Amino acid sequence: FEQAFLNIGKAAVSNQDVFNTLGSSINEVAKLIVVGADRVEKLRIQFNKLGTQDGRQLIRSLVAQQRQLERFGVTLQTLADTTDNFRNNLNVLVSDSFQAQERSLTRLAAVNTKFGISINQSTNLINSLDRGFDLSGKQADEFSRKLLKFARDTGQPFSKVFEQFNSNVKDFFVELDPDKALRKFTVFQQIARRFGTEVSELTKLTDQFETLESGMEFGGNLNMLLSNLGGSFDAVQATLMDQPQRMEYIANQVSQVGDRIRGMSDLGQRAILRELAKTLGVDVGTIRAMINRDKGEDLQRFLKGTSDLSAMTTGNQQKLADQMTSRAERVQITNDRLVNNFAIRAEEILQKATETRQRAERQLIDNLVIKNESAEKAFNVIADKTKEGLRSLNKMLENFRKDGIKATVDGDLLVNNTITVNGGSPTTLVSKKVPLTAKNEAASKLGDQAPQPQ
Repeated sequence: FEQAFLNIGKAAVSNQDVFNTLGSSINEVAKLIVVGADRVEKLRIQFNKLGTQDGRQLIRSLVAQQRQLERFGVTLQTLADTTDNFRNNLNVLVSDSFQAQERSLTRLAAVNTKFGISINQSTNLINSLDRGFDLSGKQADEFSRKLLKFARDTGQPFSKVFEQFNSNVKDFFVELDPDKALRKFTVFQQIARRFGTEVSELTKLTDQFETLESGMEFGGNLNMLLSNLGGSFDAVQATLMDQPQRMEYIANQVSQVGDRIRGMSDLGQRAILRELAKTLGVDVGTIRAMINRDKGEDLQRFLKGTSDLSAMTTGNQQKLADQMTSRAERVQITNDRLVNNFAIRAEEILQKATETRQRAERQLIDNLVIKNESAEKAFNVIADKTKEGLRSLNKMLENFRKDGIKATVDGDLLVNNTITVNGGSPTTLVSKKVPLTAKNEAASKLGDQAPQPQ
């Protein structure tokens, strides 16, 4: 190692080009260090504003985690934004167990961004899982991957599935088992999608049977209406079912009278469809979907296909995330390497050096300010002398102007006779007034002696 540096030194001495290249490389390295320090400074200030105990230590932790999540295409800025969102919106932040869960929850939200799921959506999911099912940390991450797999298997946008779950999860809080709640959601989500309605509208329908009293009243009215069409409805049986089974039972019983409805006149069809919609508390479109045979078959498929929900494996998650990583993100991941322990230390040193330099400059500026009274007086004296000198100069010029005008009027011109001795300085011998008429006569004589033009 030492010998290698000696060889570089010899090459630098013997080859000016190599020396220049080495110097240029050092300058480039210095610039990169400053770039890394600037990013550290920005992140540190951002984290300190969020109330973190130690901004630099948090950066070190995020840098270490970002190195692990590089294969998912996660950038350091994504982790920083996740931290920001958690500090503002995550309920479990104030829990004693947050520190132990933080890395798992951060991973959940950061990786989900690769699937088009916003950090805020992931935060809402974590809050819902914590509030309704007491899930957090790795359990919450596994639940999130189950939703990802469900969206992937059904060919739906990931963000849409997460949005609908967050909007309707409260309807499934009655389930103590989070897996049962998830299964119910997936069934209702697909049915609502196929029927062209909302999950909340279907859960509102099935929740009519949550108590025996309300179930008997609601089921009795529905049974009376279906009986007139040759069908039936068992309210007690519906009350004992879980939500997906109840949804299936209601749809099947309505579907059984579909042929009877189709055989009616247009007026009769409209009347019975409106009455069914009113009784069930849904729109006419949902009733039409229930009596549609194809959609009824889809409902059976939804019920069977979501009986066993597994989580997306981390390998598949990584593969999909990599496919959704842009070239710009790959470049950014490389640039994130500039934020490291050396850059964090450099930022700290630069902060102290800048503060020391600025303190010295401020002291220098303060010392330049005139505070001594004697100095102020000296400046005042100079100012007064300057004013007096200007007045004297103005008076002299005014007298000269007046004397010159008077001499001109009198016909006299003030002349200074000077001589030069042996190339020395001009010496004034005498000043005297020369009559202007005498000067004119001399000039006239010189004119007479001038040669005349031929």
